[in-house]
Amino acid sequence: MLGFDSPNDPEPLGYVGGRPVHTPTALAVLHAVMLVGGAFLMLFGGGWILKNMAFATSDAFGKGWVWQIFTYPFVHVASDPFQIIWLAIELLVLARMGREIEKVMGRKFFLGLYVALILVVPLVLGLLSLRGNPPDHSGSGILHFSVILAFAMIYPRVPVNVFFATVEVRWVAAIGFGAIALYCLANQRIVLLALYVASG
Repeated sequence: MLGFDSPNDPEPLGYVGGRPVHTPTALAVLHAVMLVGGAFLMLFGGGWILKNMAFATSDAFGKGWVWQIFTYPFVHVASDPFQIIWLAIELLVLARMGREIEKVMGRKFFLGLYVALILVVPLVLGLLSLRGNPPDHSGSGILHFSVILAFAMIYPRVPVNVFFATVEVRWVAAIGFGAIALYCLANQRIVLLALYVASG
């Protein structure tokens, strides 16, 4: 199938309690561990570590802190309970929808897509830095929204339950993207909108 891994790709990364653990689930667990670890770092005065893991164009490209290109999506600061709840929903979506993408396209494709999506933010911010000083960036919201868009492209008509209604996933993705665009425009977050558009 288009040179990807076997679409079945039945072999999990491992097992926990007899249940298979696939790549998207392992990534979701890694993000959750980083959230908890970040909370303890903040508790014990290690916020500077998180700051050095977030992507800052001047640091990554100016100081040679290239690890930020890959660490920024794993920086989760527990500054608001609603952010934590949103991240939990985001990780459930990653585990579920990511697994479906992995099942259809294969593990190598899914990992390639995930890494490519991670690289979009530094690339766009690097280009924008040629015209100004873009803001620092951390977190996985853009990355995981792009996973939802990828799922919607593969399975556009799959129904999902949203509150008390059943809606096709393509409409959930379209409404989500529209809401993000309106938020960014209303709050003059044009750089953030550019990141979502480039990642979509």
